[in-house]
Amino acid sequence: MQDQHTIYFKGNQITTSHGIAAWVFMIMPLVFCYIYGFSLIMLVAFLFCLGFFLLGSLALNYFSLSTYYIEVRNHNILWKSRKYYFEDIQEVVLDDPRGDICMTIVLKTTKKKTHQASSLSYEKGLLLKYALQEKGIPVRDEIGLEEKVKPRAKKINRAVNIAVGIFFLMLGVMTYFLARHNVSKRKTTLIFLILFLIFMIGLFLLYLRWADKWFPEDDKEKSGQ
Repeated sequence: MQDQHTIYFKGNQITTSHGIAAWVFMIMPLVFCYIYGFSLIMLVAFLFCLGFFLLGSLALNYFSLSTYYIEVRNHNILWKSRKYYFEDIQEVVLDDPRGDICMTIVLKTTKKKTHQASSLSYEKGLLLKYALQEKGIPVRDEIGLEEKVKPRAKKINRAVNIAVGIFFLMLGVMTYFLARHNVSKRKTTLIFLILFLIFMIGLFLLYLRWADKWFPEDDKEKSGQ
């Protein structure tokens, strides 16, 4: 029975790069089946894309805190459920090695398990940290969540998510048009798609290089710090 005091810490997977990529891979073979009809090749392509869907979904975990335990669940892998009782937890480590929040649960048996939560924002990650501390669980914050929730950091994180989201959406749109064109036009579309991908990667690298200048620390200036 579900604990009536359960608190969920989750976000919207469609606002994350992993969520968008997973569903683009899932939808593309369905679009191809609609255009060309069902065949053995389409079935193989669907199974191939399904594998990428599940692979991308591995990072889409979220957490719930009940009276006696923390549970790890997944947005897309609905059967995934892993419970850790507070009395068995030695420490929780929060970090973001790939830009997404990861929670490593260290048990008193010295075993540890890391769960990536791409949909979890830094704001909700901070609330999760406080909730765990209220349960008496030591939390090692290697992210610096208090700094990450400041206005400037939020601007940068939001811009990165938007850029990655547009990238995968455009990739899906271009793939759709590539499938609908005849062979002669398909080559032209493929060349355009490759050039577009190169342009988007270059633009993203440029963004990472100049992010500090595009997002000045106006929050500190306004506060007089």
